[in-house]
Amino acid sequence: MIDTPTTFSIITTCKGRLAHLRQSLPLMVGQRGGCEVIVVDYDCPEGTASWVRSNHAQTRVVEVAEAPTFNPSKARNRGAALARGNWLVFVDADILLSPGFIERFVGRLSPGHFYRPRPAVPDMHGMFICSRSNFLEVGGYDEAIQGWGGEDPDIYHRLREFFARRCVWFPGDWLGFIEHSDDERVRFAALADKALSHRVNTLYRTVKYDLFKLSGVPHIALAMREQLHARVRHVVLDAVSTGIAQCSFNVDVSTLPGITLPRDCSLSRTLRYEFRAPTAEPTSTPPDQALPMPMPMSMSMSMPAPDVPVQRASVARAVGSPMDEFRFLRREPLSLGPTLFAMVRNETYLLPHFLAHYRQLGVENFVFYDDHSSDGSVELLMQQPSCSIITSDRSFRQEMPDGRSFTLYARRHVPESLGARRWVLTVDADEFLVLPPTLPTLRQLFAHLDERGHRCVLASMVDFYPQRLAHRNYGHALSPFDGSRHFDVDRTFARSLRTPRPASRFRGVRARLLAMLKERHPGLHGHLVDGRNYTPASLWKVPLIKTGCGVTLESVHEVNVQPPFDIELALAHFKFGPDLDGRIADALISRSYFRSSQEYEFLKVAIDVLATESLVYPGSMEYLGPQSLEAAGFVFVSDRSDVDMPAP
Repeated sequence: MIDTPTTFSIITTCKGRLAHLRQSLPLMVGQRGGCEVIVVDYDCPEGTASWVRSNHAQTRVVEVAEAPTFNPSKARNRGAALARGNWLVFVDADILLSPGFIERFVGRLSPGHFYRPRPAVPDMHGMFICSRSNFLEVGGYDEAIQGWGGEDPDIYHRLREFFARRCVWFPGDWLGFIEHSDDERVRFAALADKALSHRVNTLYRTVKYDLFKLSGVPHIALAMREQLHARVRHVVLDAVSTGIAQCSFNVDVSTLPGITLPRDCSLSRTLRYEFRAPTAEPTSTPPDQALPMPMPMSMSMSMPAPDVPVQRASVARAVGSPMDEFRFLRREPLSLGPTLFAMVRNETYLLPHFLAHYRQLGVENFVFYDDHSSDGSVELLMQQPSCSIITSDRSFRQEMPDGRSFTLYARRHVPESLGARRWVLTVDADEFLVLPPTLPTLRQLFAHLDERGHRCVLASMVDFYPQRLAHRNYGHALSPFDGSRHFDVDRTFARSLRTPRPASRFRGVRARLLAMLKERHPGLHGHLVDGRNYTPASLWKVPLIKTGCGVTLESVHEVNVQPPFDIELALAHFKFGPDLDGRIADALISRSYFRSSQEYEFLKVAIDVLATESLVYPGSMEYLGPQSLEAAGFVFVSDRSDVDMPAP
């Protein structure tokens, strides 16, 4: 705890919001507990400074002249520069402090922490409390960020990820807010299009954070940041207005002033960024009319490399939609409830159990991509309620123009096409999501994630298996949880704050099968593995993403952001069921799965020579419900990354 008396500086800004300030400022001025109030009149056309001086003489006023465009970062930094308190309380003009708000924090703040309200609803997103020393250490708000959105999550991210400051949540009902339209939010913004402004600032922040990580320096000079933001803004706006489908953005890190690389170190690394044209807000388009979506565009950044000419696509390509690659076999209206997307091929055994499982979790909308099933899967789905079915002429592994597989292309674009800011669960037919027992339904899970401000969730892929491969041919009426009851309790990966990509630790039952094959039949093992770069699939996925929030699949197993550490889910993965032989035969003919169906070659050999071997070993556990995976540490929800502020 701090030794000096706690003093507070309440800082608010105003440009065209005097009507709001007339309601909120008296509540700020009325706070007790050793605080001052600072109002920044950012060239407000309504005479904010004069009104404040006439009605609240004890309030300190900062005037910024000749600033027709509102920059909230500059405005807040001007107020912070004048502050005398050792704790800074940033309050937007439309936020209402409850009586005694400041008194609740007296003697209860600690260094190395910053404080935000929860639930973190958008109307309160800009309100937070930070020590003056931490604010100066992080460099304050980033004044290079312009337009609507981005400056608040930016300073929170820098405090947490680059300066190891911890967020402490306080109850959101300690505050109120004045409801108003988006027109008022962007009235004096540098870019009036709210969604487009958000895209520009999100991409700028991504590039900036990568430069921080590559250089090891969490600061870049303001002039350089302003140039970077202007360049990103130009690229994005030019792409949207003129139909650029792909362009390049090059930065030579070795030439950036203030960024020093180790002596005798040469840095050459290519980063690829993708951005999409703005999509409609959820309320502006009826859910059943959300398809199609705008054409995605991409931007790459190479380091070091000279600038290269922008590549322009034809107008016809630019105004097209990713959904042009698909055609509907059946299209059902979408409710606002939990939504699932799955890619299927010949799944008549799993689909009835799959649908029953996810309906029990609360899924209301199913969207299936069918990859030319021939076993009646489509006919089965046609009889099911709330199931939309799409297909195309492409196969899973077919390469798209951007060099990615069609599987990844579909997993990216179909969920995004379902509407912005919608939680979408993307899984395969043999993956059954298991939730923490304390959050037994998807609606409860989504509410928890929204409260925490999360945008995606990581899940362990846990292979379930019968006692022996010979037991795989159980009846189709038997649930996979009953037919394959065992799983390995060893955690399959480790995580680090330094990278979004987990590190593999244990490969599960399939790795044990491969080891058994090597021990008992080394010749067969060598035939499968030697010189073929055989690599088992990663045992994690990010199956749950909130669309339109800057999260993009980089591969089937990874996203472009760090998934949260305070919650993980599990995907019960059923490879060893009564449909395995048919799936192996299909995979070896089509060669459409990972590494040309290499794993299915291994599974066929394992069935041929290891069918009677027991797969159960001392590290096995029998599944008795979600609590089994919770006990093994595969599913959990905790406060490991953030802590709650106790009630006074």
